[in-house]
Amino acid sequence: WSPITGISNSTVSTVSANPAVSTTYTLKGTTSGCVDSTQVPITIIPVPVPSITGNDSICKGSSTTLTASGGGTYAWNTGATTSAITVSPATKTTYNVTVNNGYCFASTNTTVVIKAVTVPTIIQSADTLKCAPAGMPSYQWYLNGNPIAGSTFDTLHISQIGNYSVMIVN
Repeated sequence: WSPITGISNSTVSTVSANPAVSTTYTLKGTTSGCVDSTQVPITIIPVPVPSITGNDSICKGSSTTLTASGGGTYAWNTGATTSAITVSPATKTTYNVTVNNGYCFASTNTTVVIKAVTVPTIIQSADTLKCAPAGMPSYQWYLNGNPIAGSTFDTLHISQIGNYSVMIVN
């Protein structure tokens, strides 16, 4: 047998082969002065490297799409066999996917957590409305149910009577 790298014994007819990379082994035999040979190719198929993308932190009642990649077929712990699934967990949930490339398989997982809802409080001082909590990424003030253009900060100076509300995004 040659090359001898990765085989159990180079001088017997039946061997165990365990090459680190794809290798073509050649077996040469001699009988009554005649020489013949044959080749045995061994292809190493790499194990897939699965990954999951998608939003892993959502608000209660929302959904997110998780997309797996790294293989030919997919098997989720939800029973789905598509590369992408849309989930709406009520509580923190771990999703697992097994990726198969036709020869080898590997698994990975991601955990989707539910964000706590922040309820805003409006504090009035004379003609100023202040939203608590401060420091949120986004604010939108409303007057009588209609958005007030440009009113996207935690403080609003009012100049007319009406019903004011604020929406925040955390």
